Amino acid sequence: MRKLVTQTPLVAFAIACICTVGILWELIFENRHFSNASSGQCFTPALVNETAPCATCVHFVSLAVVDSSRWSRFNDFLRAAKVMASSLRNSQKCFRLILYTNLPIDGWEVRQLIQAGGAGVDVRALPNLPANRYTGVSRWLEMSRSKLDLVEEYALATGVDPVWIDMDTLVVADLSCAVGRARNFVITRGYRQHWVIGPEGPVLLHPRRSVFGDLWMMDSTLRNAIRGLEKSGMPPPLLDIQDYLAVLMNRCDGTVLDLRSLVRSEGFQQGNGMCFGFDAAHGLHPKSENLFLTMHDGQLHCIQKEDNSVKLRPVAVLSFVSQYYWDQLQHPESIFKTPALRKWAQSNGFSFKDR
Repeated sequence: MRKLVTQTPLVAFAIACICTVGILWELIFENRHFSNASSGQCFTPALVNETAPCATCVHFVSLAVVDSSRWSRFNDFLRAAKVMASSLRNSQKCFRLILYTNLPIDGWEVRQLIQAGGAGVDVRALPNLPANRYTGVSRWLEMSRSKLDLVEEYALATGVDPVWIDMDTLVVADLSCAVGRARNFVITRGYRQHWVIGPEGPVLLHPRRSVFGDLWMMDSTLRNAIRGLEKSGMPPPLLDIQDYLAVLMNRCDGTVLDLRSLVRSEGFQQGNGMCFGFDAAHGLHPKSENLFLTMHDGQLHCIQKEDNSVKLRPVAVLSFVSQYYWDQLQHPESIFKTPALRKWAQSNGFSFKDR
């Protein structure tokens, strides 16, 4: 890989200070909820063509970098690749997963990855990537920002805007119509306020304008808008691309669309009634003690407490965080606790040890 330009110690110190402030604000506002989350939504009909056909095949792009500090064990990649590909195979009518890796492309590790992913998975060598604002500061943040470059490279080469998916994310709903009809989309959090230092200064975002970074689709307009934020002097955000997206979402100018308004499910006109991201853990990082899942009518549902009642909602996207996902992949019984849930998990690539 091309030698990347390093940042000065002063820049590194500034980013560390910004990250610290962001974490403190997250902690301060962690338990503050909005009673009416929908009031923060931005409606952007211009980005959606309801009469357009659904996508024939959904293209996904992901990244498997073993030395990024969050993914350091190769066996984790094998398990994650198998589960991610299995969930796509079960949820999409047709899919293609491009998995970029820094592993030797002709080595046994890549052969193992291809075998774990199965049909529809294309493992490619990580291309030379340009330096970015996190180079020399944090390897993980550097590679996380590079998602934008990988997605753009694929889009320019194929003419298809792919969906970015993190390796610790499972797609349960069919995204073909969302991909075919929308120019772009993100997943909003919907639970907690989120603090971002934007070009004009600190902004406390409404939950419906705070964005997950694990599943999104960008067109060229949105990619250029993010680069515009970088050139504006906006401090490098704590959560890289997703914070850039949150700043753009907060403008409500029609630049970004929420996937929750696109995905349909039986009984729900819009995906606002479905579970996305961390919804199944009530907005927290999913762990065995806070992840509430069940099976209903043969579909995976999350259990939500709303207005002193319990409601079941179909899962559209289920997200994890890597530091816990490692153990959850090795011990899936910790989160899939009933026979029906385990049957679903096994059909989506999870392996249970015989007892």
